[in-house]
Order: sequence, then C-alpha cells, then structure tokens
Amino acid sequence: MKQRKTPFMVAFVAGLLAIVACTCGGQAVEDVFEEIETTLEAEASGADDSTEAVEPTVTPLPAASATPVPEEPADVQPTVTPLSDDQSNAPTTWQLEDQNWYTTSIDSFYFIGRITNLTGYDIQFPEVTVRLYDDNNNVLAESSGFMDFNVMLDGETLPFAVLFADGVDDSWTQWEVLFSTDRNTVFNNVYFEFEANNLEAGPSDTIGEVVITGDISNTGQQAAEFVKIIAELFDAEGNIVGYERIFVDVDVLQPGQTVPFEILVLNLAGEVDNYTLLYEGTVAE
Repeated sequence: MKQRKTPFMVAFVAGLLAIVACTCGGQAVEDVFEEIETTLEAEASGADDSTEAVEPTVTPLPAASATPVPEEPADVQPTVTPLSDDQSNAPTTWQLEDQNWYTTSIDSFYFIGRITNLTGYDIQFPEVTVRLYDDNNNVLAESSGFMDFNVMLDGETLPFAVLFADGVDDSWTQWEVLFSTDRNTVFNNVYFEFEANNLEAGPSDTIGEVVITGDISNTGQQAAEFVKIIAELFDAEGNIVGYERIFVDVDVLQPGQTVPFEILVLNLAGEVDNYTLLYEGTVAE
C-alpha cells in the first residue's frame, strides 16, 4: 500500500501565540497575532506498499516567557450532540475523529472534521454527508461534499469540510455524519512525494484570518500534476478549528523542482495553536 507523505506539524509558540477568537453565527473574528516561529520535521518519503499511514505527532515548542495578550470573550457555540441512533454505515468501516463548525461573513455554514478509514482497503472519491436536526429529530438541513483527496488510504485519517451555501437554521441541536466507503478501483497513479520548507504563518494583511507561506518540492522521481496542499488547523487541545485547500501554481511539478505557495485561511472555528499540511498529486502523463 502506498503511503501519503506524512504530514508535519508546526507549533505556534506560547506567548508568541497567534490567538484567533472565532464566534458562531458569522459574527466578527478578533485577530491578534505576533511573530510565529515554526519548526519543521518531515519524515522520509518513499515507503513501500506494506507501510501503513502514520499519524503526525504534535510537539509544541518550549513556551516563551511573555505576557499574554488579553482577548475579548467570544460568543459560546451552541451545545449540540450527534444523532445517536442512525449512524448506520459507520460501525466498523470508518470513524469520526473530530468535528467543528463555523459561519462565514456571508452566512454560509461549514461543518469540518476528520475521518479515519477502517475499511481495510483504499477508498476512492471519499464523500461526506452532514445532516442537522432539531430536538425532535426533524432534518433541518443536509449537505454533501467530496473530500479534497482522490484516494483515502486504508488506516488514514484525513480532514473534510462540508459547505451549506445558504446557511442553516440556528435551531439545530443535533448532527449526523455519513461517509462513503467505495473501494478504490480507479486511481493507481496517486503521488505523495512532496516536502514543504521555509514555512511562515501569521495574520493576513488582506482578507481572511491566517496566511501560511512556504516552498513545496517534488522529492520523488516522477513528474506530478494537479498538486494540492491541504492545511488543517488545530487548537491547543487538538480540536480541528480550520481547513483550507490550494493547488500549486504550476501545471507540472518536475522531480527536484521547488515552487512557492500561499494558503489563505478565510475562516476559523476557534483559537489556532498548530497546523498540519498534507499533499496529493497524480503522476503526470
């Protein structure tokens, strides 16, 4: 089994922490960022087909001695619970590891999270469906979206973001997540041999909340196309609070070639402590 390039973690130094307070219902986001130091540790690429996907380990940098910046209290998100009696396709084939949500400035609603593939095989075109219910188990909203990955490896945990473009009724109190588990029979040219360097992260000077910049290199032996980078952002407790995806700005990334990238994270569901970058491309024809 092929192995996706192990994501690396970059900790936001405590005291120099970029504190982002996010509110529900699309209200204003308060940004306070100071200089961010990052550490990069990339695991070796090129694992053989028998190697299982490895989960990243977050190792925060030592805390700096600094006076924390006071933050204004944020609005509290509503307490909601998963719908307990209809997770019909989830008992053994997949596991929801984490979930969160936020409303954008234009009142769109995003439900984000992370899912682990427990099928015993690679999944093609992984798709997530989210349903929102009221207290009486009436469906108030439903939306589906494909993950930003062509293939989800067996045992792999990947993030997702499902968009409700027209927003949702604020009276929802329960949620349900469903997940497709179709065996991969299409993709045999997925390519993971990438590495990021020269990373910087901080407040956006234009729009959005966080900007992440760096260089991405093709560390393998084949040319790659449709190369994308996915950023998942976490709070200090490891809860997912942000998600963004970009394609690199070249049609084909040649072996040994390095190009710059920029990821603009437009919305967040909480305070950022660290983030992970994941990569996927296909072997160029």
